[in-house]
Amino acid sequence: MTWDVFVSYSRECEGMVARITDGLRAAGLRTFRDADGIAVFDSISGTALDALRDSKLLLAYYSAGYPARMACRHEFMTAFAAGQAEGRPLARIVAINPEPSVDHVEPVQLRDMLLPSPPATAQAIGRLAVAIAERAATLRTPIGSPPSAAPVTQGRFTGRWRELWAIHSALHAHRSPLTAPPAPPVAVVHGTAGIGKTALVTEYVRRFGTAFPGGVTWADPGAVPVDRPPGDKLLVLDGIERPVDETRKLLPSDPATAVLLTTRDPRLKDLGTGIELSDLAVDEVLPELMARIGPGEQTASARAVHQATIGSPGLRERVTRLAGIVGVDAALNRLHEAPHDLLQPITERVRPSFERLSPTGTDALRSLTAARPATLSQRQVRAITGLVDGDEHPPADDDTSKALADLRHNGVIPDPGSLDGFGVTPAIALAFRCWDSNPARTERLRAATLRTLTEQPKPPRSEPSLSDRDARTEEERRAAHRIQVEILNRVTGHPLPSQQGSLREALASLHMLLRIIRRTHGGVHPASARLSTPVRPGLGTIAHTLANDLLRQTLTRWHPELTAHEDLRPASVSRLEHERAWEHHDHVRQELALLGATVTEYAAELGVISGNAIGLD
Repeated sequence: MTWDVFVSYSRECEGMVARITDGLRAAGLRTFRDADGIAVFDSISGTALDALRDSKLLLAYYSAGYPARMACRHEFMTAFAAGQAEGRPLARIVAINPEPSVDHVEPVQLRDMLLPSPPATAQAIGRLAVAIAERAATLRTPIGSPPSAAPVTQGRFTGRWRELWAIHSALHAHRSPLTAPPAPPVAVVHGTAGIGKTALVTEYVRRFGTAFPGGVTWADPGAVPVDRPPGDKLLVLDGIERPVDETRKLLPSDPATAVLLTTRDPRLKDLGTGIELSDLAVDEVLPELMARIGPGEQTASARAVHQATIGSPGLRERVTRLAGIVGVDAALNRLHEAPHDLLQPITERVRPSFERLSPTGTDALRSLTAARPATLSQRQVRAITGLVDGDEHPPADDDTSKALADLRHNGVIPDPGSLDGFGVTPAIALAFRCWDSNPARTERLRAATLRTLTEQPKPPRSEPSLSDRDARTEEERRAAHRIQVEILNRVTGHPLPSQQGSLREALASLHMLLRIIRRTHGGVHPASARLSTPVRPGLGTIAHTLANDLLRQTLTRWHPELTAHEDLRPASVSRLEHERAWEHHDHVRQELALLGATVTEYAAELGVISGNAIGLD
């Protein structure tokens, strides 16, 4: 049987989804809904999978919990891959967002295509059914089974929904009509050793590989065959440890070849769009941990497994499997039986990084390990070594700074990203303990670390330190990049083609852009919202200009007038026909085009702040 609509949702939304489904069926749409709902980590059932393949359209009830459900992600990606194979990735998807925010909705392009909030009345459900029927009528074939580009990864892949879409957006930034790239798009996934970079990239290739009809190659560029099929290609460079200039020479010159690169060195993000990978939050993994480690275990036990393995999803997987056999306490105890097979993979992976450390770097890592889960400032790391070697022989500030930088560049510690100081994950700390060949010095540094943490409170700072300023600059850079990406992926970056699109959708896109700019601007520290100067653009000035001088004025003028015109629509006239009959229709289209050009100029200034000219010449 061929279905018109497949309804994809998570269990907590059962009530509202049932009403919508009944309304769609009453309107004559053949609608499939799994009445049993989908549990958090349940795979999609065979019946539901067959129905999805035989459906023309997927209706995603995109709640905040939707992307956390394995089955929902599978359903969404199947429909996305089908549209992608047809050249229109979102053609097979319609979505309803019941949340007040769109921050959970991925990809960002979907945010501009969301249907209105959940219909509350029978009339509203009827209008929804009409809109869905119109979309389904344009599709002649069902979704089918788009082929995967790579075999299923070993083990379980959990979470990373947002990161998968971040990679896809980065590799397809050149799709923007404003872009004429001199080089292929490059996505740089960086993070500490064992954090799951290769697993993420493998999962991306499995899910999105069909977006590259020219093929996916895991190889050095010199090994890429010259007789690849036509179409966009993807080159995966996994585990790159070369300097930036040497790595740049590996990148292909063919603009049809995108590059997906993984590295421990955050400096390589300068080659393209950087995507920093950190560990999964406890809320993302807790339901699966509780389901797998045994029916008799409590939430506290699952949290203990997560806490002990922060920094290595692979180690967490091994501990979880063992806990399901011998219990949580026994499994966690084996982590501290050095050496143990549980730690061997992460220890072997990070061993070369340990061996490259200078004596000062090794001592710094010993101090950070002793302080865990607390963090240390650069000044404290230096002081701890001074306590051990004597205050007359502490390492120089430059030596300590370089040692901490080497730890970051080798993927041993994460970038602090804030003012809290430097720290080490439990997984790296356990691996370091297995490798450390000087336990006597480690014990002296541990004692000095405890003395420093208990006897020397951090002095108050009346003026921002260098690390403060670096953190504010990084916060401004990240905020600028987010606004920049939103501008380029909304109607401001994709002007309405002639006789296509809807003014209502365009104004809704502007309204959401205004909300995101205000939320992003308001969420940074005041010192990060800098004012523009004659030589440097500032986030504060640009955000204020975009929100108050450009977007708000346009919306304040045209939103109420268009609403008033819509209220006069006769029942026999479609919304689009009525809109195009509006006396201001052509003028507003012209004004939106001019507004988009102006806003895009500010996106270029944001690119100066973010250091990433994504989507811009």
